[in-house]
Amino acid sequence: MNRTEQSGFTLLELMITVIVLGIVVATAIPAFGDMFERQRLNGAARDMYGFLLHARNEAIKKSTDIHVTITQNEAGEWFVGMTDKATACTPTLTAAAAGDASCTLNEDIAGTAILTLARMTHDNYPGVILPGGAESTLTFTFTSQGIVNDSEGAPNPITLPTLTTERSGLEKELTVTVIGRVCFACAEES
Repeated sequence: MNRTEQSGFTLLELMITVIVLGIVVATAIPAFGDMFERQRLNGAARDMYGFLLHARNEAIKKSTDIHVTITQNEAGEWFVGMTDKATACTPTLTAAAAGDASCTLNEDIAGTAILTLARMTHDNYPGVILPGGAESTLTFTFTSQGIVNDSEGAPNPITLPTLTTERSGLEKELTVTVIGRVCFACAEES
C-alpha cells in the first residue's frame, strides 16, 4: 500500500502554541496598564506646564497681573484656574456648576470684551491626583514682567503640588522659578 504524506499540525502542537500565546498575552497586559497610567500623568504634567506658560504669557502680553490658583479637595481631585481680575479665582467643580465665572480672562477682540474660561481639572486625567488627602489652595501671581510672586506678593519660586498616579505612585513635579520659568523640578534661579 502506498502512503501519501500529509502535512499539518497535531492537536497537541496547537494546544501548546495556544498556551504559550496565552502566557505571553497575560504578562503583557499589566505593562499596557502602566503605559496608559504614565501617559495620563505625562499628559496632566504637560497640560499644567502649558497652562502656566499661558498664564505667564498673558501677564506679559496684557501688561497686567495674572493670578493662578491650584485647589485640591479631600478626595485628591484638583483644579487649576487663572484670572486677570483683581483677586484670585476659585477653580472648583461646585463653582463651575454654580456658574461661577471667576476663572476667566478678558479678551479684547475688536473692542469687545469677551470672557475666556481659564480652568483645568482632574476630570481629563483619571487616576492622576494631588496626594495629601486635605483641602488646600495655592495661589501665586505672574506680574506684567513675567516674574512670579507668592501669595504674599513677594518674588519667590513656587513648587507646585506633585502630580501623582493613584495606582502606582508615579510622580511629576513642576516648579516656577522667581523669573517665571516653568520647568519640571528645575534648579533654583534668581
